[in-house]
Amino acid sequence: MVSITVGGKEYPLALTVQAFSDISDLCPGKDFDRINEINQLPTGDLAKVSIKILAALSNGAEEQRAFSDPAYEKQPLNTKELLNMPVKEYLSLCQGGILAIIAKAMGGETVEVEPAKKKEKAAK
Repeated sequence: MVSITVGGKEYPLALTVQAFSDISDLCPGKDFDRINEINQLPTGDLAKVSIKILAALSNGAEEQRAFSDPAYEKQPLNTKELLNMPVKEYLSLCQGGILAIIAKAMGGETVEVEPAKKKEKAAK
C-alpha cells in the first residue's frame, strides 16, 4: 500500500471507489478523464484541490482498513490538517505531482478504455 508522511506520521492511501468518486467531483465537469486539467489551475487552487485529493485517498485507505477490521479506529488525514502544514512539507510531499500520487495509489497501473465501437447499419 502506498503511504505519505505528514507531520512525521505515515498515512496509507488507497484509490477506492469512494475516493475515485470524490476525486472525480474535483475534476473539470466532474469527469475523472479530465484530471490532467487540474495541473492547469492557478497554483493556489491546485494546492487546495491536491489537498482534497490527498484527503480522499487517505479516507479511502482508512475506510478500507476499517471495513476489513471493524475494531480499527479510523484516523484519516483531513483537509484542515493538510491545509495547515508548512508549505515546504506540502511541496516535498507533492514533488512528483498529485497525479503521480494517484497513480501510485492505483498500484502504478493505468487503465485504458477503448472507445465504443460504432454499430454499422445493416444493408437493406
